[in-house]
Amino acid sequence: MLGFFRWIAVALVVLCHVWHGAGLCADDKTPDKAKLKDAAKPKGTAELKVASPQEIRAWIEQLDSASFRQRESATRALQSAGSVVIGPIGQAVDQRGPEVAWRAVVVLKEICISGDATSSDEAAAVLQKLAESKNRSIVADAKRALVSWKQVRQERAIARISQLGGRVSISGTTIYRLVLDENWQGDTGDLRLLTHLSAVNWLDLHGEKFTDEAVPHLVKIAGLARLNLYSTAISLKAVKTLEAQAPHTKIFWFGTAVLGITGDITGTGGGGKGCRIISVYPGTGAHQAGVQAGDLITKLDDETIKSFSELTRAMVAKKVGQKVKIAVLRGEEKLSLEVTLGKRSQIQPRQVLPVPFPAP
Repeated sequence: MLGFFRWIAVALVVLCHVWHGAGLCADDKTPDKAKLKDAAKPKGTAELKVASPQEIRAWIEQLDSASFRQRESATRALQSAGSVVIGPIGQAVDQRGPEVAWRAVVVLKEICISGDATSSDEAAAVLQKLAESKNRSIVADAKRALVSWKQVRQERAIARISQLGGRVSISGTTIYRLVLDENWQGDTGDLRLLTHLSAVNWLDLHGEKFTDEAVPHLVKIAGLARLNLYSTAISLKAVKTLEAQAPHTKIFWFGTAVLGITGDITGTGGGGKGCRIISVYPGTGAHQAGVQAGDLITKLDDETIKSFSELTRAMVAKKVGQKVKIAVLRGEEKLSLEVTLGKRSQIQPRQVLPVPFPAP
């Protein structure tokens, strides 16, 4: 029995030591919250101290110091301080000499590259002003910094777009085609990534996840020559807004239902009098109705058709399985054909076409 009590005593001593280590022993009944808070922090992290206005002014003064070591130290301090220095350092450029101006560009470039999205945009806006300023001593440096930042930003954007399920086709240094389809896991906000690309020649958007909220992002895409909208929830009103704000972008609006043809997207084949058919997909409604390559579609039901773009828009409201009437001009012969519309997903581009284009 004595051995049993001796064992209990030893156990209590051990427990007391454990509790004491956690700040919970009998002589300290409340946990040490500071210790627990520190223990919860990831290793290697520290509280980020926000630089005071006085510190920022002092660092900016030191950028023009006679001591190289002090100038370097102040530059690093400003870079580490982050977004709070953007405004003050932008103002200092016009008030001080070329050494301060050059180091200001170095600081702003670092914030662009290492800062969050908001900080990067703010720093880039200041660099852009410097690049457009009359201060010749800083223009070239600011432009080079912007080029470097945009390259980094594009690389990050491409990587993130790919992570979210987008498909990016690059030819040399040009982004030839970008496809966001059923594999795309991003939301409307993620379309902002597209504005970080230097230029996108061709963009395909698939599905109802793309709504009118996408338009403000689409308008800002640089160099967008062609935009294909496949069964999206973007309204006709939004498409017209997009056309007005991005006049150099050709927009093709496709619904779910298809005739089963490829058309002349240039508009030259129809001469503004219709949509010239380039080819017909075998087994589709158009093929079964007798539509042939070279035919000119001049009307869909009661709607006059003057181009491929007009034909695709007229098709947006149509349903799979619906029967439509098309007016066709074949040489001098006028035909009226009835076509049962098929489903877009059943159409497979054929390799014989030089540039396969989606069927309307």
